[in-house]
Amino acid sequence: MFADVFKQYGVAAVLGMVGDGYGPLETCHAEAALPVHCFRDQRNAAAAAIGYASLVNAPVALCLSPGPGLANAMMGLLELKSLKLPVIVVSLGIARGRSGTKAFQDADSLRMMQSVAKHVCRVENAESWNRCLHQACAAAIAPLQGISFLEIPDDVFHELQDSPSPADDAGYGWEPLGGRSISGPLAKQVADTLAASQRPLVIVGGGVRKAGCEPQLQDYVEACGAAVLTTAAGRGTLSEDHAAACGLTGLYLTAPAGELIEQADSVLFLGSAIEETSQIGVADWFADKHVIQVNHAAGEFQRLGASTTNILADVGDFLHALLNRRQTSPAHDTDREPWLQTIAEVKARQVEEAHRGRLSPIRQFLQALDRLDEDFVLNAENGLSDMWTYCFPLLKITAGRSFLSPGEQTGLGLAVGGVVGSKLCQPERFHLAIVGDGAFNMCVNALTDARELAAPVTIAVINNGGLSWPQVAQGDSPLGAKFSQPMQYERISHAYDCEYFLADDQADMDGILDRCVELNRNQNRTCVVEIRTAWRDDIFPGVTNNFL
Repeated sequence: MFADVFKQYGVAAVLGMVGDGYGPLETCHAEAALPVHCFRDQRNAAAAAIGYASLVNAPVALCLSPGPGLANAMMGLLELKSLKLPVIVVSLGIARGRSGTKAFQDADSLRMMQSVAKHVCRVENAESWNRCLHQACAAAIAPLQGISFLEIPDDVFHELQDSPSPADDAGYGWEPLGGRSISGPLAKQVADTLAASQRPLVIVGGGVRKAGCEPQLQDYVEACGAAVLTTAAGRGTLSEDHAAACGLTGLYLTAPAGELIEQADSVLFLGSAIEETSQIGVADWFADKHVIQVNHAAGEFQRLGASTTNILADVGDFLHALLNRRQTSPAHDTDREPWLQTIAEVKARQVEEAHRGRLSPIRQFLQALDRLDEDFVLNAENGLSDMWTYCFPLLKITAGRSFLSPGEQTGLGLAVGGVVGSKLCQPERFHLAIVGDGAFNMCVNALTDARELAAPVTIAVINNGGLSWPQVAQGDSPLGAKFSQPMQYERISHAYDCEYFLADDQADMDGILDRCVELNRNQNRTCVVEIRTAWRDDIFPGVTNNFL
């Protein structure tokens, strides 16, 4: 009923939570053609879909129940929408003719899902089932990725169970789209502009990872002598131990790297929506520069710089065209040795700055994580203290490491469920999430999913006794932002049958991480690491510079 079509569209796994009767999740499990993972909470299932789809770079299916089930998953669905991840959401619905009659769990699911999905459809009869399923799958992955929603009325679903519709795929199907290739004349014009630049800067977004063109990015950067900054979503597209890698832009920018933006005479944005956090503190610096934006979605372009060239193209095709142009016209390059020297000096100062002053427990923990000789996947959030996870070069995302960042919604606690999803996707790797105490408290029940699904992970909880961003906004009289009743994380960990570690100023951070890796990998044990600090202790520079 589902499996053959899902496989045709490259669906990697099916996640969800069972409802009060036999439904799509049970059907997918019975078909036994794809991995099926059952969660105890729809919100954690949606969060896990984020971790899974982000890591595998392929669509996943998310099976939910109507009414409260969809509503409970909405926070994760909002994040999935902002991340533009390909997810096919399938749910049963009220039987035909009963909508609006106060039937059990009657809700306007289509209207609810229209706020997050690019495609919504209700299957009105068994004859249209095959077409509707194909359309939902195709809509999630092409031409632009996103959420699609398919609702199956109870009576239609049971009719299909009793008498399955023919598996006639004639007229349906999907071919991967290479995107809009950059034209020859435009490639020449842009390539010549960039080749004439003496101080080129490339800012990389998550679209480069989705396009799978990281090797072409490295080839181009090395060929043209550019400095590279990334957005949070773009971390790791160029290994951060590369000579050109200078960390992140916007809110996460280091002071030395800011000089690169100020001095650059051309700025090339690749596969980035240039959302708000990537512009904080730096937008004015683009005012006198020529900015080139490359994106496969026209709606992602921003107005930046004295002049802006917007190129609607697949990022991989664009880089391929630039590299070809360079091979045919290599003589246009200017001397970039002074710029390369500037980049090297900036990187040296970044190292010095990252280790300056007293190192709080969170920075000590991240230093130890950077030293860890392990292929890890880090699920990040965007709380005040855990913002240190974005600090380059304190923590470097090098080859073999993965950094999964939230979208612009940054729903609290989603990384707790997200790390379970990423672990299910690639179980051989070490998976950890670093979250604040407020975030952990919202999604602590994901620990039960980690145990139930045999997906042992490590969750580092920054215990600073409250919700830090509201305290920044509220000043000396915080309302509801300070926790008067401290959470007992050791007791909580043991209650969920997890291992517990305390990471404070006296802790052996390297030893804690080594032990977590061993427990996750060899003993199927999930670990909780409590990092004790105060919210005003060692505030991330981007916050100090832009909000305090």
